[in-house]
Amino acid sequence: MQLNQPINLIRKISVIRQHDKCKESTREMLIQIGAKFIALFCFLLMFDSLLGLLLDGVHLLIEFIEYTLGVVLHNLFHINHQQSEVIIVNSALIISLYGLYSLYISAPRLYTRFKRKYRVFLLRHIKQDSAYWRGLSLERKTALIIIYLSASYCLFFLFIL
Repeated sequence: MQLNQPINLIRKISVIRQHDKCKESTREMLIQIGAKFIALFCFLLMFDSLLGLLLDGVHLLIEFIEYTLGVVLHNLFHINHQQSEVIIVNSALIISLYGLYSLYISAPRLYTRFKRKYRVFLLRHIKQDSAYWRGLSLERKTALIIIYLSASYCLFFLFIL
């Protein structure tokens, strides 16, 4: 009997967490849309910083791998720094060329799979949104349009300044 209680609790929590947009209040809708636009605003403001941090992280990872391989080659084969650099660069070129060749071979298959999954996702999303829109009252539709337009206007205004 006690073993089933955690399972029932998990089921109740999953039912509670499901978000039904039609039953939310206007205030909840306003908070949710405001949070979306604040997150979008922060992302757009910090995009170049985030991209720079990502590229710096990738560069540090490459330097770490290069240094580690250089030390291993130096200690294992007793070669100098220039020879280990040549081995590392040639290995990186061979791996890159193999990766590009594999991508070239698999690109058509990946493209068709991506296109198929994107269409399914897009049609499902359009179907859900149109059902949600049809279920809204005229007041909610008007409020939703006004909220999105004013938030978009604020974003454009802030980025133009």
